[in-house]
Amino acid sequence: MADATSITTWPGCDPQVAEAIAAFSRAWGPYSAQSRRYSIFRLLKEKIDPAWQGLLARFPMVTGSVLKTAWVRYELFRSRAGTRVDSDGNLIETSDKAHSPALSDGEFPDFKSLSLIGQQYGFNALDRFIYFVIRSTPAYDGTTASDIMLTASLDSLRNLALACRAKKPKREYHGKVNTLRGAEICRLCDQATELSAHLAGNAWPEEDIDDQRLRLSSLYCCKHKPKKAFSDAVRADYLRAKRNQGAFDQELERLDRQSWAGTAAAYAKSGNPAVDEYIRLLSAHRSLTYEQQPSDRLDTLETRLRWEARMLVDRRISDRKKEIIALLSSGMNQSEVARQLGIERQAISKALHSVPQEYRLDRLSNAS
Repeated sequence: MADATSITTWPGCDPQVAEAIAAFSRAWGPYSAQSRRYSIFRLLKEKIDPAWQGLLARFPMVTGSVLKTAWVRYELFRSRAGTRVDSDGNLIETSDKAHSPALSDGEFPDFKSLSLIGQQYGFNALDRFIYFVIRSTPAYDGTTASDIMLTASLDSLRNLALACRAKKPKREYHGKVNTLRGAEICRLCDQATELSAHLAGNAWPEEDIDDQRLRLSSLYCCKHKPKKAFSDAVRADYLRAKRNQGAFDQELERLDRQSWAGTAAAYAKSGNPAVDEYIRLLSAHRSLTYEQQPSDRLDTLETRLRWEARMLVDRRISDRKKEIIALLSSGMNQSEVARQLGIERQAISKALHSVPQEYRLDRLSNAS
């Protein structure tokens, strides 16, 4: 998902920043932090740094002092020494030892270069630094058009930082084996492919162990591999997953969009507001957004999104069922939902009866 051709920019984002991110996403195909020939930091320097510097010039409220304060707050967040961060991103002292680290000017990064911050400190640091910039601006109240544009621009740059964090090289070298990007996770679920599982040091598949080593799949896991070694029979698990691959890809795309947008607003873009709301509720309940992830767990989110998409398909949580549950979550009863959707109340009950309890988000919302 991190190799998608488009990186989400928020509505109201500064036009120059939005254009720079669009140009970056059009060009970033082979680029990654691990690549020497196609260094993503060089691409950031060419495409993003000028837009960032222009943004600072257009918003004089983001002064050098504000940027330094934001960096100090990031350092406090990272150390977690005697502090905690509340729901609004504010640092709260929890012990007498909590204090702001005394940093000299030489210890601060070059705030005019996001590429340099990402290269020297990592994309997690870049994301959190941008997060604290808006919360360190004294003149910001979030209500004026200028404030809204600044917020959308910084949130778009955070999306960019997280996308760069997850970006993998097109090719990775493991000894004498050259693997292609996209061959790490099974095409049909969240499990590692046979080849990537082997490269990670996992055990060989139990079946046909002597010959299986020559036939490791780079596209599918052990469960979804089309055929067993030296067998002409196509596996039922593969056929079943292949039949609904389109639905799996659709659910994954929706969850992926919502993961970047957070939980404040529905952003699945399914074409149905009620379905979008269900995806938002599911993402919030399962903590499937980047804003909810600790820095050391960002790597696992893509796998969790794929697992959730697989479950939505396998448990047959159709768009109609999502729509019904989302409307029930809004406070409507079954009769009102039936009238709004133009169907019988019995159809509502029948649809809900087939939904597993862990996907009845209307009940989970009411219980909480």
